Amino acid sequence: MSDDHHDLLGNAALIAGEDTERYTKLHQAVYNHIKPKDIFEEMMAEGVINKRWEEERLQRYAKGAIEVSFRTALKTISEKPDSTKLNHPRRPGNISRVLQRQRKRS
Repeated sequence: MSDDHHDLLGNAALIAGEDTERYTKLHQAVYNHIKPKDIFEEMMAEGVINKRWEEERLQRYAKGAIEVSFRTALKTISEKPDSTKLNHPRRPGNISRVLQRQRKRS
C-alpha cells in the first residue's frame, strides 16, 4: 500500500494476540499478486486480505469452541457415568430404544 493511501484505507484487521507476521505475509502475497495501480485496486486488495483474515479467524475460533465443548463433554461423561441420562424415557432417540430397534432388524 502506498504511504499516501495508508491513512485512507485504515489499519490492519488484527485483534490483539493475532499473528502479525502471518497477516503481513498474507498482505504481501496478495499485493504481489494483484499489484494494485491505484487507490481503487488497493481498496479491493485490502478487502480481499481482510475477508480472508476474518475467515481464518472464524475458523480458528470455531475449532477452539468445538475443542472446548468436546473436552467438557468428555469430562462430564468420565466424571458421572450415569447411564440414566442416556436412557431417559422422554427422549425419543435414547440409546436403549435405538439398540432395541437395531436388534429387531438383525
